[in-house]
Amino acid sequence: RIPQIEAMFQDAASRNRLVLEDGFPIAVDVTLVRFHGVTNRTRYTVGGVYNVIFDMTVRSAETGEVIEPTRRVVGNLDAPGGERAVRLEQSGQTEKVRGTDFLTSLLRAQLI
Repeated sequence: RIPQIEAMFQDAASRNRLVLEDGFPIAVDVTLVRFHGVTNRTRYTVGGVYNVIFDMTVRSAETGEVIEPTRRVVGNLDAPGGERAVRLEQSGQTEKVRGTDFLTSLLRAQLI
């Protein structure tokens, strides 16, 4: 699971690189504290919530100097259940797609 979550964070960061390219060059350190998903059983019945908690530090990419000290970021994404989960999956909105899109917007909100 850890490599999968790492890949999702990398994709989310890459997507934001294009959005933030015009600004001051920064480096963002992310330390994952919690990534709570849902089991298949939960997903195909009642649904739940994906819970993501990470610590984030923003530094100058050139000097390494801390621009924004470490802060905790918490995000929750609805995990639909039952038929809704099946319909989303069939339309291409897999857990990975939804999770990566969510992380992209969560990171963007922290950096803008």
